[in-house]
Amino acid sequence: MSNRDQPRREKMEDNLAFHMTTISQAANIAVIGLKSRNIMRQVLSATEQALANPEVVGRRMDLAIFGRSICDYVPLYWIYKTPMQYARTVGDERRIRNEDLVFFVFNVGKLRGLPVVTSDGNAASKETGFYPGWGAWEHLNWKALNFEGPCYEEYKRLKHAEILIEDEVPYHFAQAINVYSVAAKDRLKAEIESSIAVLRQIETRIRDNPNDPVASLGEMISGILRTYDVNGPVDIIVDPGKYFVQ
Repeated sequence: MSNRDQPRREKMEDNLAFHMTTISQAANIAVIGLKSRNIMRQVLSATEQALANPEVVGRRMDLAIFGRSICDYVPLYWIYKTPMQYARTVGDERRIRNEDLVFFVFNVGKLRGLPVVTSDGNAASKETGFYPGWGAWEHLNWKALNFEGPCYEEYKRLKHAEILIEDEVPYHFAQAINVYSVAAKDRLKAEIESSIAVLRQIETRIRDNPNDPVASLGEMISGILRTYDVNGPVDIIVDPGKYFVQ
């Protein structure tokens, strides 16, 4: 299965967008939503496994678009099989197994109401153009996006065209979470349930002791749990042949 099985649909809102992460991070995302790197630095410790190339992260930290740091945005992509995935799973930079990889899948139409900036390529590249709103749609190179096989540098840049959502994407905006195997699904479900249980314990602890050192997080945690209780979990789908580089 290739990116050509995810062709451009005529109406932008009928297309899908993707976010790739690890199971350890996905368990938090599936409960609290996708947060920008700057927000996550405040909420979680930096001990979690990251997919990003440290050199690329460094370039992004210094990049500002339309007056805000690019790390104030959540990155989504128009395709699921990117050069980044290849490099991290089977290429020279290999450091993650397919078993540990997770794809959050979004319908673009559901994202239309969120504040967004779009790019025609990798945001860390000097050649990339940025557009307010969904303006990059008319500038995307779908020949490059759907190209399969080894890519030269310009195609690598173009295949990483980004949908940059300001601050956060609520977890229930995802239409599905895709994993590689039944074992990965079971592991992710267990970690999600553990995350929910921990949040409920903290909520009870704060309710019983308003002077608790973590009391300042009470309103945020209660809001997360209310949202989760109303919307329920996102479906986790096992599909090793579609999203994963073999």
